[in-house]
Amino acid sequence: MLHPDTVTAITTVLGEVEALAERQVGWDAEPIVLGLLSPTDGHQRVCVQTLPIASDTWYTPDPLRPQENLPASVVLGGIAEHLAGTSAPTWFAEWARPTEHQLIAVAFVAEFWAGGALEGYAYGDLRAMPALASHELRIVTALDIDGRIHDVTRPRGADPVSVVVAEPPPHALDSLIVAALRRLLAAGTRP
Repeated sequence: MLHPDTVTAITTVLGEVEALAERQVGWDAEPIVLGLLSPTDGHQRVCVQTLPIASDTWYTPDPLRPQENLPASVVLGGIAEHLAGTSAPTWFAEWARPTEHQLIAVAFVAEFWAGGALEGYAYGDLRAMPALASHELRIVTALDIDGRIHDVTRPRGADPVSVVVAEPPPHALDSLIVAALRRLLAAGTRP
């Protein structure tokens, strides 16, 4: 069970990750998968490390619509399936369990359309559309080892909103993103 200060630190760090994305990267950025780690010395701080994913992975063609890319949430699911499987590369265990640290959460940073589809938009092609502040949303979603969902969202041009869901409803746990985070977290924390 995570200490309450660590839970607060996770949400704080995710807010800082989102603010950094806003300041340094801006919009139309590639998704990022993060590991949130806590030192095993008992301190309640949270460290962040990026999962090394090749940039072109996020541009995986949709086999049913070759002119379009798979949605980032589907690609994340494929990454999780690979890294949680028996053929996972050895570097993943080293990434998930660095010396004197414990993996306490896995996070996903990505941009999506908020609301329904827009005319001319091909699913999975956010970068090809003109900027529409009222429809663009950046998410920083994490799942911690106690099953909490930490969510920071920022509509384009607005302030971010942070939420922690202590007991997520079943439909939230079944979402593509949370299911992938759950697989990554389980694979990263198994002995």
